[in-house]
This record gives sequence, C-alpha cells and structure tokens, in this order.
Amino acid sequence: MSKSIILSISLVCLLSFNTNAQSCLVAEYLFSGNANDNVGNNHGTVFNAALCADRFNNPNSAYNFNGSTSTYISLPTTNFVNNQFSYSMWVNVNSLPASGSIGFMLSIGSANSSPCQNLNVQNQYFSTTNTWGGGGYNVTTPHFGLETNSAITLGQWYHIASVRGSNYAKYFVNGVMVDSIGNATPLLPDYGSIVNAFIGKRSNNSTPIDAKIDDVQIYNCALTNSQVATLYTVQAQPTATAPASALHLNGSSDNVIVNHHASLNMSITDAFTVETWFKTTHTGQESVISKMADIPPYTGYDISVQFGKLTFAYISAYSSSCIFFDINPIINDGNWHHVAVVYKGIPSASTIAVYLDGVSQTKNIIVDNLSSSINTTLPFTIGSRNNTAFYFSGSLDETRVWRRALCQSEILAHKNCELVGNEPNLVAYYKYNQGIAAGNNTTISILNDVTATNSGTLTNFTLNGPSSNFIVGTTSITGTCGNYGGLSVVGTSTLCRGQNTTLTANGAITYTWNTNSTNTTIAVSPTVTTTYTVYGTDAGNCVSRTSYTVSVFDCTGLNNLNTNGANISIYPNPTQNGLLTIKGAHKCDVVITNAVGQIVDVLKNSNETVEIDLSEKAAGIYFIQLRSENNTSTFKVIKE
Repeated sequence: MSKSIILSISLVCLLSFNTNAQSCLVAEYLFSGNANDNVGNNHGTVFNAALCADRFNNPNSAYNFNGSTSTYISLPTTNFVNNQFSYSMWVNVNSLPASGSIGFMLSIGSANSSPCQNLNVQNQYFSTTNTWGGGGYNVTTPHFGLETNSAITLGQWYHIASVRGSNYAKYFVNGVMVDSIGNATPLLPDYGSIVNAFIGKRSNNSTPIDAKIDDVQIYNCALTNSQVATLYTVQAQPTATAPASALHLNGSSDNVIVNHHASLNMSITDAFTVETWFKTTHTGQESVISKMADIPPYTGYDISVQFGKLTFAYISAYSSSCIFFDINPIINDGNWHHVAVVYKGIPSASTIAVYLDGVSQTKNIIVDNLSSSINTTLPFTIGSRNNTAFYFSGSLDETRVWRRALCQSEILAHKNCELVGNEPNLVAYYKYNQGIAAGNNTTISILNDVTATNSGTLTNFTLNGPSSNFIVGTTSITGTCGNYGGLSVVGTSTLCRGQNTTLTANGAITYTWNTNSTNTTIAVSPTVTTTYTVYGTDAGNCVSRTSYTVSVFDCTGLNNLNTNGANISIYPNPTQNGLLTIKGAHKCDVVITNAVGQIVDVLKNSNETVEIDLSEKAAGIYFIQLRSENNTSTFKVIKE
C-alpha cells in the first residue's frame, strides 16, 4: 500500500472526527517520492534536499535537509497568507543550529526582511537549552514567539504543530499543547512584502535547518486542541497491514533476554562471529549485543556503541585479562549499518576482524592481554548489558551468532538477504519478522530464534506505536540468500519416479549436505521434486553454498506395440541432448505433443527405427504417439 493511500485512510479517520479540519486544509505534502501538494496545486520545487526514509522506515517518503541555505523546498503561496492558520509536520533533527541560533523548518513571509510565520528549532536562543519554537515575527503588529521547555532528542521523530487563532497562539509537540499566548486584541500575523514560503529555511533565505521533515500540512483555520491531538494519533500509526521486519528499542528500559545456553557461551579458543544490522543516533554508551555483566570482573563479550564509535570487548577480567578496542567510523548517524565481529579462536586483538557495511576496519586497540578462561552463565542480552545498564536506543535487524569465524566473502554474500536458519554453525538468528510494523503487538512476548534454540523474552517493550516495538527494517535486506562461492554439483537433474542418481559436489575440501551427509558424493532416490543443498569449506575455512534440484516425474513405461510382430522401445528416456531412438515402429506414424497438448512434430514412418530430434525444443515433458492401422500407443518422454 502506498504512503498516500495510508495517509488518505488516516485522513478519513480524521474526517470522521471533525470535517471542519479537512475543509480548511489548503496544502499537504506527503513527500511520497516528490514534493507535490496532495490536496491542491501548490506543488513544491525541491532544491538539493534528498529523499529519505520516513518515521516508519518507508524509503523515499521524507526529505532530508542538510543545514545549507541551498537545500530547501520552495512552495507557491496560494491561500497561505491568512490571519488564522495551523501548521503541522513531522520532524527528525539531525543536528542543532549553532549556539544562539535558529533553524527554520517552515517559514511563510517576507523575502527581504524579517516578518514571517514559522516553525523552528532554537539552540539557546530565547532559553538556555535547545527547544522547539515558532509563532510569528511581526513588525507592524505585536511580535509573539512560542517555545517548548524540554530539550530535543536528535534522531527522534516528533509531530510539531502551531496554531494561530484570532487572539491566541498555541504550540503542540506530539499532540500535547506545550505553550500558548492570549491577547485581548487580535493577534494579526505579519507576512511582510514579496511573500516566500520555504521548507528547510527562513523566507528571507537564512537560518536553514539540518533535519528530516515529512507530512507537512497547512490549514487556513485554527485547529482545536482535540483536532491536533487526533491528527497526531492518526499520523503516528502506519498502515495496519505492513509486516514488521526489525525491532526498535527505546534506550531506557527495554531489552531482549535470552536464557543462558552453551551454544552462546564462547571460550577463548572458540571461533565465533556476531553480526547485526543497527541504526542509532545515541551519543553516549549503549550495548547492542552482550553476554556480559556491568559489574567487575565484567566477564563475557559485548558489542557497544560508545560516543558514536563501535566497540568490542571480550573479557575474562577487566583489565588484567581482556581484549577491548574500537573502530574509527562514526556510526550514530541515524543510518542503517551492518557490523560483523569475527573472533578466530586466538586470544589476540590483532587477529579479530571487524567489518562495517562489508568493509574491513582498522582497530584502535585499547587493551590486549586476554589469557584466561571466559565462561559465564549470564543471559545473552540484546539491547543492554545483563544488569540492565547501557540500554540501546535505536533499531536492529538480522542479528546472527555463529560458532565459527566467517570469511569476508561469506559476510558480503549474505548480509543483504535473509538466511534459511539451518546454515552450519549458526546458533542464534533473529529476523524480527514478527507482528505488524508499529502496530499493536502487545500479545507478542517472545522474540523468535529461527534456529529454534535461543529464543528470547521481550522485556519492558511498549509493543504499540513506532517506538519500543517491531517496525519496518532496513531496505537493504531483499529476499532469501541464494548460492555463493565456487561450489558445483554434478548429477542427473530429471528422474522417473523410482529411479536414483548420484550427486557429486566439487570446489571445496569438506562438504555438508542438507541430508546431514558429510561425503563428497551422495546417492538419492527422491519420490518428489527435491532441492539438495551443500555447503563446502575450502582450505581457508571459508564456506560456500550451492543447490541442485532433481525433478521427479511419473514416466510411462515402455509399452509393447505389436506391429507385424515387432516390440517397441524408446531410449534414452530421459534424454539430456534431446535425441531419442524408437525401435520396432515399422509403418507407424509418429505424433509428438508437448505437455499442454500442442503438436510439435509429425513424422511419416516406414522404417523399423525412427530417430527423434528434440534438441531445439525446450526442456520438459513430451508425449510420443505411435499410430498404426490397428493401434495407438502413447509414451511419455523427458527432455532435460
């Protein structure tokens, strides 16, 4: 379902609450791939702003503004200059304006001077902190400004609304009024001369915003408090049919607790890999994946984000026996990233590989003296340390734990697709494909492990709405992982039911089939069409995968047809090259049809032996009719 349809459904819900609100909507910008006006012809012109994911992670459904005056959306101003109005939008601030400055999200007013009506972000401008702001900057009539009392959290979506009535103004954050002004005389707005309307900067071409903006609505009436609250409630919910594929954590109280299991308890000689997709804007310290307590001696392993950098700790006792390092890239940028940490069973930081978005990273080694055993019966925790410290604020997708060291080629092969779940040495796998994205998922209490060994308990999740709930994941994940590497299989791909074939794998040193065989060659006699998958490990301990499908058919046996006392035989069947020989077909006409009954060839025959050539025909099932004066027989043949 498209976003425009989703929001149209939402507006229908809003209309049922109060039709007046919809009747005074003069412009609506849903940003579904463009800046067109959804209710009129005030289409926006985009200057350098980039499409990005919206608050539900729908791609190309919001615009990102980078804090430059050259990055903005220009709007026509038909029906925008009003004494009473309401502005509504969703905003996710990337970074604050400079101290003592303002960044404008929406501004309608003078092109060459100060007057304008607006929504903005203030950094220690009227107050000592950063706040939401807005209202009107007037010259000929009284100036008024509105602001919030609470600081803005970067990287978080907010619903912002400003309402101007005949003698009052109100400001709302997430449906709640946070500031207001009243006056005995009319509060007439001042728009100045040569009116501009911009999203992303001020109307006089100054003070731009660094933020993501979505679903901008402009009304020529003053919405009531209840109408704004309903607007927020409706727009905060995505379509109820979007399946979830990731998990959002709120950074303050929720996590997933997986009971201790031996498969997740790694010793210093065990090779293992931990990988996940993640997205965060948090600026402090937060644990993404951990099997470690936050009390001495801190035994266990932990992947964290500390002040924008990814860290890995593998500790017997801190700091006398442990490995601890970080990598350079700043990754709390609000974008999805894939990380894989590969420990090769050697207690040395130099041998550990770290891949960020598939690229090998240089490690900044802080401690490297691991020498003693690492054993812990603590739970495996997603989204915090074990004792509920360092909660993760952000989203996770495709979290996996392997009891072997993956090669970079393997990580690249399957980081952008879903696994089956039965891959060799995969001991925990969380797809997060549960429930409805940002919907009511309060009946779900368990996070499923696809390997069926290490499912976890969802702890303190809201499970309703876009935060602390299952959500839409990264768009980088597409479909199920296919074959990768240099493996091949040789065998017969088409069998008659009851026949068998031998499948031989090539391209590796050791093999593991999905039949549980570890031989190079397996004999199979499938009764239905079956796909066989084999994993091969090469000399560098890198694993490849390939599949081979054996199709099974009910083949007609070789019936005897007596024509002048001769027996009929057809061979080879199946045929790999399309060439067939019929013996004993003297004075029989030959009619060949395909599987849907279309005649593909007719042969007049007076010989004992007939050669049939299907080499230029498509692979599949064909029927050969032998017609004599006294009899007709039909044979099913298969071309591979």
